Amino acid sequence: MADRIRHADELINGLTNNAVRDPLTGLLNRTAFNDALGQEIARTRRYGGSFSLIILDFNNFTRVNRQVGREAGDEIIQWMGRLLTEHTRASDVPYRLGQDVFTILCPWTSGDYAEAVAGRLTVLVAEAKPPITVEGGLSLATGTATCPGDAQEAPALFHAAERALARSKVAAG
Repeated sequence: MADRIRHADELINGLTNNAVRDPLTGLLNRTAFNDALGQEIARTRRYGGSFSLIILDFNNFTRVNRQVGREAGDEIIQWMGRLLTEHTRASDVPYRLGQDVFTILCPWTSGDYAEAVAGRLTVLVAEAKPPITVEGGLSLATGTATCPGDAQEAPALFHAAERALARSKVAAG
């Protein structure tokens, strides 16, 4: 009986993990992001301090997929997941929201820190060697927002980061 219970627990844990992980990158997914964003908002209200949100999106990824194909595009997405995992603090949590859009939640951080991280990742992607050679290279657009300074509700904070992302995309051309 104990073996059956242990096996059932393992199955449940596996299903739970699959429900919150992106299958391509292994990063946490949009569902996990939405939950964590709500928790960070609640923590900030309760204890004060701040946290930052970074949105990252490849510039012209549709062009990349047309140039190298979707399977190769998936390899680039997997590579990006590894970069985010390897080049963020242990307390900063990367997520894949879908397609070529990623986010990072940075607890107990200022907007200046988020801007520095976003800038460092932008340079890293521009200078790194992805697993697939892409004509014209790869570049990231980023947007950041900080709670409570930019917004104090999850949808408004995400929207503030999206507006910053849109400005970044316009600046990139």
